[in-house]
Amino acid sequence: MTIQNFVPLQQFDVDIEEGINTEFQPLLPHPVFVVPYPIMPIVPPPINDLKRGNGWNPSIRYFIIVIIELLILLLLFYKTVRTDLSSGGCMSADGTYDTCYCEAFSDGYVLEPINTYSALAFSALGFIILYTLSRKPPPQITNLMTQNIIYSALYGYLEVFMGPGSMLFHATMSNLGGFFDTLSMYMWLSYVLVYDILRLTNISNVIGALMYIFIVSLCVVLQEIVFQGGDLTFALLVFAALGAELIVYLRSRDNLNKNAYKYFILALLVYAVAMVIWQLSKTGGPLCFPDSLFQGHAVWHTLSAVTVSLIYVYLKKANDPQKITKQ
Repeated sequence: MTIQNFVPLQQFDVDIEEGINTEFQPLLPHPVFVVPYPIMPIVPPPINDLKRGNGWNPSIRYFIIVIIELLILLLLFYKTVRTDLSSGGCMSADGTYDTCYCEAFSDGYVLEPINTYSALAFSALGFIILYTLSRKPPPQITNLMTQNIIYSALYGYLEVFMGPGSMLFHATMSNLGGFFDTLSMYMWLSYVLVYDILRLTNISNVIGALMYIFIVSLCVVLQEIVFQGGDLTFALLVFAALGAELIVYLRSRDNLNKNAYKYFILALLVYAVAMVIWQLSKTGGPLCFPDSLFQGHAVWHTLSAVTVSLIYVYLKKANDPQKITKQ
């Protein structure tokens, strides 16, 4: 899972044998990509329970079905992404090694096994979130997320999806795989931004959903057409989310839950550590060991998954701010 060095879908194809850029050719619409795959590996919980906001009590069979669907989704998308022979911006000209994330390519179907399977940390923690919705007693704190379980469920599903999104990139190192990787991050961070907007305003859930779709779509357009890369797009989204969070903080000072902000600060610290490890473990860096079981980017995946989960705990515990209303 990464943003840096991602090349837009409209890029030069790479001739692996010759090791040179040969042809400028848009990759979308992809000839195989049009197969109608499911968007999310979801078996919805009982709708009546969601409307009541009481949570749901799924059996272990429910989670087994979701896991099976997740694996099917991953395999189907992998087949599509594997047909994309264009480099995701981090493959050497001769296609023999990774120029960004250090790990040596394997001879199997998964080019970077450790970096790939470490992304399962996102899915594992996402499933834990979904599982706790049926086991945890109702929280004492009343906020938008605790009043309507749909918000918690969506957050859990988004973290689950971040796993295969990242895996598709590191398994294939392809341009299309990188697209799903960044898309999963846009989907999560856009959720945090829209959720804060909902906390601050009186807009309806329908307007919030439309706003979410618009922001994710805008990120894709900015990445693919305007900036021709994901770095600046992701930075702008982070800036917007942090800006919204600052407004939430300023409007919550009279009713601030300091315990909740401990998780927010901890999330920032964990992510800072993850970023340091990632930078030091890039190809050629002091923590880069291509043939080792230790891969710094795999550590980055794990700590980033922890960060996403800590943000969830923060949102679950935080008091809602004072609404912004027209005077």
